[in-house]
Amino acid sequence: MFLRATNLFLSLLLLGLFSQTSVAQYNAVYGLNFTNEGLRLAEMDLESGELTVISEQVLSGQGFSQGVADFDPISKSYFYIWGGGSNAKIYRVSAYDGEVISSSVIDDPNGSVIPFTNIAYNWLDDVIYGVSHEYGAGDLLKFVKVYPATGELTYINEEPIHYGSYSSGNSDIDPIHRKYYFVDGNNIHTVDLDDGTSTKQSIEFPEADSQQFFANLTYNYETRKLYGLHFISVPDPNIFDNDPYHSQLRLATIDPETGVVTVISEEPTSTDGFSMGDCDIDVANGRFFYVRQGAIYIVDIETGELLNIVEMDNESNAIAPLMNMVYDDLGNQLAPLEMNMGAEIRLQAGSSMELNAWVGDDVMYEWSDGLTGAARTITEAGDYSVIINRDGFTVEGTITVSTEEAVGIDSSVEEQLIVFPNPVSNRLSIDLGAAFSEAQMSYELIDASGKVVMTGQLMPNTSLDVSALPSGQYLLNVQGPAWSTQRSLQIQR
Repeated sequence: MFLRATNLFLSLLLLGLFSQTSVAQYNAVYGLNFTNEGLRLAEMDLESGELTVISEQVLSGQGFSQGVADFDPISKSYFYIWGGGSNAKIYRVSAYDGEVISSSVIDDPNGSVIPFTNIAYNWLDDVIYGVSHEYGAGDLLKFVKVYPATGELTYINEEPIHYGSYSSGNSDIDPIHRKYYFVDGNNIHTVDLDDGTSTKQSIEFPEADSQQFFANLTYNYETRKLYGLHFISVPDPNIFDNDPYHSQLRLATIDPETGVVTVISEEPTSTDGFSMGDCDIDVANGRFFYVRQGAIYIVDIETGELLNIVEMDNESNAIAPLMNMVYDDLGNQLAPLEMNMGAEIRLQAGSSMELNAWVGDDVMYEWSDGLTGAARTITEAGDYSVIINRDGFTVEGTITVSTEEAVGIDSSVEEQLIVFPNPVSNRLSIDLGAAFSEAQMSYELIDASGKVVMTGQLMPNTSLDVSALPSGQYLLNVQGPAWSTQRSLQIQR
């Protein structure tokens, strides 16, 4: 028997990594210092507002996209997009010395007017995701990814994920479940990082008959929620000109499946004048940041209370002292991170399971029993420790596996279950023979990353069309009313 533990282990790994990171002593954000000369990378202390311009030389000229930036917390490098059309570049800048690591022209085969915007960096696979804005029969957006070292742009799905304009900077990703989110004003979109398939949900605001929108979107790895600012215009009895309203901003969450906006802040955190997309979140300390004019606002993500307003030091009289703001999720922690990988996993006697510690490409894995690689099979009880290293950043953790007696499955089911052919190229047959009952029985097909790619009800003889799935290793999980069993499966062409 093969017991799947892929999703469990990956989630524990990532949540443990973020919850164990000590970022309280690291209290800075990064962004672009915008002067008449051009753009430089800068760092700002969130306590004092002291601004340190890191780059000695100008990185690029004017013309950057507001809020379109992100950060690699492992290599400590900052990304931003500059320019448009065939001249658009993606800059990667060292947060240590402000030097340009790369400034690659974005190679867009479709020649989009805005080839890459609303970027979100996934440090697990060293890829930046975003949308390409094309002008065709009206505006349309396509989901793309760019490799920062080369600027190579790849369309994940050629089909548009949205027809219409976009809100600059209003996007983020869930690296664990590999989803990309962005809002366009009236809708929230959820896009699969792997195949580009998307869903759109209309945003449901808490007030009726008011001008409202949701902006400054960011994702919290720990709470698995999307946070942002709820903007609403309300009547102002003290204003009697042509615009008798003023705006209020409050911290809120948005459910990507229902579109429901839930306002957290009882009182406004600020009025109008915020910078679209200039926001980030401090997962470990539960803080949401956003830029409003010359200050950074810090809000408690649980209560919605405004914790502090930090005025930016602007001794250089910059046009914008800190734009395209990002927060370093992992801080300046240099020692290996020791993670709590959660409660022990119980393994049925005589069976095996696979643990998957994949956290991206170009990563070294070293298990305590000498095995290397992200995935490994467990056949007996014990403590399994792993050291994961990427670019000098090290994560350490241990998972305990214990055994228990197998229960709930008739041996006749194991004997009579037939899955063929294996390897399979186009059609897979599942036959339970005489073990089939009228009780509800189902299956799910799971790929190597732990993602369920097919699911459904079983008939006495079930045939699945797997021709659209890529070659690789899969797990077929068959479930009955009081039992489940698994089969390893290979799709090969």
